[in-house]
Amino acid sequence: MKKQSGFTLIELLLVLAIIGIISAIAIPALLGQRSRARDKAATQNMTGTIGDLIGSWDKARESGAASAACKTAMEAVLIAANARGDKNPWGTPGALTAYDPVIANASPTAGPLGYVQYGLTTSNMLVGKVTVKNSINGQLFVVKRSNLE
Repeated sequence: MKKQSGFTLIELLLVLAIIGIISAIAIPALLGQRSRARDKAATQNMTGTIGDLIGSWDKARESGAASAACKTAMEAVLIAANARGDKNPWGTPGALTAYDPVIANASPTAGPLGYVQYGLTTSNMLVGKVTVKNSINGQLFVVKRSNLE
């Protein structure tokens, strides 16, 4: 009779248990990293677009436009970004685009995850707000402000 070689049932079960323990630790950590990456992408969308909005405001102001015309120029930037296909990283239903194309005359409210809203205060302060899933500085939204004048 030949001597058989291979793994015993106990060795195979032990390897499967080790793989199960590793995957039980790794999968939740991976999912948490994905949500933080989406939050970061939404915040970067907002920050980059604020730069574009400030540029359109400055360009309109240099051509002698009034504040209302400058606001319209900024809204055109948001409409173009949505038409270009800028996506909400969260893909939240009801927020298929990345940006609210209307710049409100007040501070924006919290919206669906990853959806960026912009507001223009009476003192020409541009405010951007995006709702995130993971708490950043104890809050579930990120606000960026920039003085336009």
